[in-house]
Amino acid sequence: MPNHSVCHLWLHIIWGTKYRIPYLTDSAGDAVREMLVQHADELGVELRTIYVNPDHVHLLLRLRPDQSVATIVQHLKGRSSRLISKAGIARSSFGWAVGYAAFSVSASNLGRVSGYIKRQAIHHRRVPWTELVDELVKDFELHRGGMEEASPG
Repeated sequence: MPNHSVCHLWLHIIWGTKYRIPYLTDSAGDAVREMLVQHADELGVELRTIYVNPDHVHLLLRLRPDQSVATIVQHLKGRSSRLISKAGIARSSFGWAVGYAAFSVSASNLGRVSGYIKRQAIHHRRVPWTELVDELVKDFELHRGGMEEASPG
């Protein structure tokens, strides 16, 4: 069936570290970026833009007709978490938070969203990503679907 299907589905996907702990600084962030790029390629996902912040990740990617958002995110998060833990890239007890955010992106907005992702370091000096997600949920009446996560302790 996928050979007879047409799909032009670009997504801006965001997920964070468990408890939003900033594990992915400097070389750890670079290593995670390389892992995600390689794994996306292995999954047949077209990854246009990626930025790894210390406590979350942004990706702009396109799915094939036979791929689902949940499955691709599960694979990317699961494999990278295992590799991060195995390689000791981040501090001990690394993990991704439960859930993710996924937004469809029209072809006419690909450049704009790609630029937004590339400017994350500057953007998050002004607005923490937790506030950004809260604003998006409120403004667009989004369903959080498990994105809330209790703080440790």
